[in-house]
Amino acid sequence: MERWAANVLSNSSLAFAQIRSWERSALFRIISDTQNYYFKAVPDVFNHEPLLSDYLFQHYPLYVPEIVQVEPNKNWYIMREIQGSLLGQTGKIAYWRQAIEQLAVMQKQSTRHIDELKKRNCPVRPVAKVIKSYVKCSFDDLYESHPISRETYQKLNASIPTIINICDKIEKSNIPLALEHGDFFGGNIMVQNGQPVIYDWSDCTLSHPFLSIMVILKEVEQFFSEEVAQSLLNDYLEKWSGFDSKPHLIEEYNWLNVIAPVYYLTIYQTFIFPAFNDNWDKKQLIEGYITEWLTMPML
Repeated sequence: MERWAANVLSNSSLAFAQIRSWERSALFRIISDTQNYYFKAVPDVFNHEPLLSDYLFQHYPLYVPEIVQVEPNKNWYIMREIQGSLLGQTGKIAYWRQAIEQLAVMQKQSTRHIDELKKRNCPVRPVAKVIKSYVKCSFDDLYESHPISRETYQKLNASIPTIINICDKIEKSNIPLALEHGDFFGGNIMVQNGQPVIYDWSDCTLSHPFLSIMVILKEVEQFFSEEVAQSLLNDYLEKWSGFDSKPHLIEEYNWLNVIAPVYYLTIYQTFIFPAFNDNWDKKQLIEGYITEWLTMPML
């Protein structure tokens, strides 16, 4: 890593500070006399991140970190350090609005670049197809590996007809596949010189774009108000008005908001957890998604 970084940056006098190292990634800060950088390595399950990050920087240099170099054979890349405050630590709603608008721009344009994104290994995971194909197996695996009780397992199985019914509705969507960030919240967006910069695309897929804004809107509701969150949702959905009517877009968002915990639980259980040995956050994620699903008012 150090030799590669020194060669890429044409600097043999670099200092490396380890920021984090776990199954999901290894992150190092690279310190030089003039400019700092970050080195990130990811496992194969996230091998799209370096290539996708490079693609996004080429197309949206103001919206994402500057990618200096990518080494796809090793799932490595170097990005220039972002300087500023995390969006989640700012009290200016204008930055939150701007970040959501930037995401919408990237998502809408991504619908025309699906083939290119597939070439960069971006996983294709349509909501209804993933759930219908894997949800029952996911519930069975969770019970057989003992992270959930028999009572919880029975409740999950009993909800499968409701899950399928919602998926049937989502399958009728006019919204095309688009970039879905997968972890879009105030901790993955930094405000640099008044400009939100969106990073950490490990969980990105080609899926339903509306999934991306659900968590950040909950943050807006918590930090600001329910009215402000609703205003941002309306503005975001307006960006997709060319695909369907506003009432249908709102209805579709609401259905996705209901089914999202099942979708992400299925994604993790099917594609993410099997790639790791430790999975130290597995219990927390599973309990969070199951609780969110089983406490839905409609169940």
